[in-house]
Amino acid sequence: MVNIRKEPKLKLGYRVSVAFAIGLHHNDLFLLHKIKDFFKTGEITKQNDGCYLYRVQSIEGVGNIIRHFDEYPLITQKLADYLLFKQVYIIIFNKKHLTQEGLEKCVSIKASLNLGLSDQLKTVFCDSLPVLRPVITNKEIPDPNWVSGFVEGDGCFSILVIKKLTRKQILEFQVTQHERDRELMNSLIKYLGCF
Repeated sequence: MVNIRKEPKLKLGYRVSVAFAIGLHHNDLFLLHKIKDFFKTGEITKQNDGCYLYRVQSIEGVGNIIRHFDEYPLITQKLADYLLFKQVYIIIFNKKHLTQEGLEKCVSIKASLNLGLSDQLKTVFCDSLPVLRPVITNKEIPDPNWVSGFVEGDGCFSILVIKKLTRKQILEFQVTQHERDRELMNSLIKYLGCF
């Protein structure tokens, strides 16, 4: 995520920062600890809803995250968000966010990232134009480990019991993605042989 917050004490009046976060149900807290140990950075906090959040906010820690995703790239449309996030990280790393031009570039990038700009930022930076989102075309499943990780985050195993004339049980495996990843879903169907 890219955060742009108003801070009147700063020269430009805004603070730009980046953070990486993963939220999981308390049953999977052990996994967040393993991720934290793997990256050797970040902190884990309990949220109000009983879930836990692993967050990396330091510029050095986010650098570790970026090196990982550069070596093991995402293949969903989330890759576009990652590439935009990385652009802001580089601006911050080079301290260009401390200039008006750098701040405006960060705002333009954030406008194309995830949910875009807040209403407040849209009002303040009304002349800011969103940068073009990178086009993601690689939809090939790289290996079985990728499938396991993908299903871990976005998959569901369930049993349906239909109460009509007979009690029929149906085993179901489901992965849900935004329509923009339709091509990837077709690739996953082909990879698993589930025509």
